[in-house]
Amino acid sequence: MGEASPESGGAAAGGAAGPVPPRKGKSCKGCLYYSSVLKSRGYNPICVGIPRSISQVPNYVVDEPKEEAMSQGHDLRQFRYGCAGYSMYVDNRDSQGGESEGKTLLPYCRGLEETYHSIGS
Repeated sequence: MGEASPESGGAAAGGAAGPVPPRKGKSCKGCLYYSSVLKSRGYNPICVGIPRSISQVPNYVVDEPKEEAMSQGHDLRQFRYGCAGYSMYVDNRDSQGGESEGKTLLPYCRGLEETYHSIGS
């Protein structure tokens, strides 16, 4: 049962240094599509299925996809991303602060996932 609430551990650890405001997000049961074009225009990923709003996105939704992309050396300036299954992501419309600028946060996917990265010449 300790794993059911990963966001509670982050809130307790950040309490002394100042609480981090909760990240609002969305989830999608079905197929999700995201690309660098959508990101550059300030759009959220497209969900074909059942979308839901999430009042507080767990930390692993932000950290895991970012760490995976960095460990594989992917350049996320031009990309296409798809997920079939269950996905969660930080809502771009609610996180216009400094953290989202210059950083690409790919959605968290539990299911079949595919990412295409273009390599610039």
